Amino acid sequence: MKKGSLIRILLAASLVLSALLPACAGKTPEEDTGTTTAVPQAVTEEPAETADPSTLPDQGLFSLDFGGEKIRIATTEPREYEFKAEEQTGSVVNDAVLTRNQTVMSDLGIAAFETVPYPESGGNSKELKNAVIAANKAGGDDAIDFITAPSYYTTSYITDGLILNLEAIEGSRIDTGKTYWSGKYYENGMFNGKAFFLIGDLTPTLIEKLEVVFLNDTLAETYLAGEPKTLYQTVYDGEWTFDRFLELVAKCGDAASSKIYGCDLPNNSYTIDGFEAGMCIDLVRKLDDTIESGVTGEQNVEIIETLRKFYYENPAVNCQQNQNYPYFKSGTALFGAGLLQYSKDFIAADIDYSIYPMPMRNADQADYVAISQDTHSIICIPKCAADRAEMITAVLEDLAYRSHDTVYMAMYELTYSARYSDNAAESEMFDFINRHVAFSFGSIYSYILGEVKNTPRYLVYPSTASSSVTVSSPIASSLKTLDKLLTAKFKTFLTALEDY
Repeated sequence: MKKGSLIRILLAASLVLSALLPACAGKTPEEDTGTTTAVPQAVTEEPAETADPSTLPDQGLFSLDFGGEKIRIATTEPREYEFKAEEQTGSVVNDAVLTRNQTVMSDLGIAAFETVPYPESGGNSKELKNAVIAANKAGGDDAIDFITAPSYYTTSYITDGLILNLEAIEGSRIDTGKTYWSGKYYENGMFNGKAFFLIGDLTPTLIEKLEVVFLNDTLAETYLAGEPKTLYQTVYDGEWTFDRFLELVAKCGDAASSKIYGCDLPNNSYTIDGFEAGMCIDLVRKLDDTIESGVTGEQNVEIIETLRKFYYENPAVNCQQNQNYPYFKSGTALFGAGLLQYSKDFIAADIDYSIYPMPMRNADQADYVAISQDTHSIICIPKCAADRAEMITAVLEDLAYRSHDTVYMAMYELTYSARYSDNAAESEMFDFINRHVAFSFGSIYSYILGEVKNTPRYLVYPSTASSSVTVSSPIASSLKTLDKLLTAKFKTFLTALEDY
């Protein structure tokens, strides 16, 4: 595991190298004005063979030289920063992206990365989709090499026939078994030998939108003082269940009397998605040659009932505000829950905190499941790039590999280690959560499977529930209604896959 201090040292060293050292001999692509970056300045070395093989790409990757090709990336304006960095600015993420890009350019003989951004609204971009459609029709010099776009709506690119089946690319260099890819996401999204989307260390939005549990370490010294093991060890021992979480939340008592909340969380869908996924809500099941609904299962009803009680009937829980975390930021809540990006607010409020995965449903669950809120970026390759697909997979593989010691570490630095740069426990847990990013088949493809992910969420989500929500509300009947609507959507999805 990476230690916090080591992360800072390596990141700083990589940024210095990018500014001071010349490019590798034999790979000096021409400068291309108006693109993401000019001639690469990073010196790179092939990874040591003694390192963990799961962290390294195939050695043959570094023998490739694409002779000054330019890589054109279609993206949206809010996430252009994932691949665009024209110069060092002192921003930790920008400078890490710059170093990463320059290193890959030097590795593979790439002239430049050119990003073409399109407007985005509500996690969607019709303009980007129209550009992909046009590029697929026109091809030529304006072809798009790969796309990075918001995850939820972009899955419709499958049913619209716009992208390549990654498993069918001959000579593909992508190895999702490596740690710098989110391999469980790729595996869970695959159906009948077909897969379309990638996430990993090269998509920083994945990290900042991770669903996590926050712990106020100062309050923990009082309220968790009698615990036989640290919360870190509880997680690693597989004992971080929702019941255990409730036990620790209850240690603060009734907040009306104690003035300390056991948990402070926003009353929006973000935390609900995280808890539901962490407890393995079962929406869609993959069979050998088809898919079936699992939404009406007893486990799903139980999870929704459990969350309703937690949000609305637990006197130690506050969920009255939307994203504000008034009690956690004021130091009067033991736990918080939500997106990792909120950690910047806790740093600003001078709160000593640590992070943990969303709890498992119970001890029988196989493992922890971490997800990122559904506007994180996913990567795919449009059909217009079919003739260049082998090269593009090599570039993506190197981008993912080189991102771990640059972009991934920068996100750690930004969201966490600014306060804990020398604490190995925090950096190890950061890695642990990230390596458990999985997503279920139903959550990945929710949009094209009839919004299947959202109905269970909306049965808890306060804005769509009455002000007097109780566990006697018709959860089961609502799920049965959804179940009836899924058949046609499943058929459309399966029919679309037949064309790949």
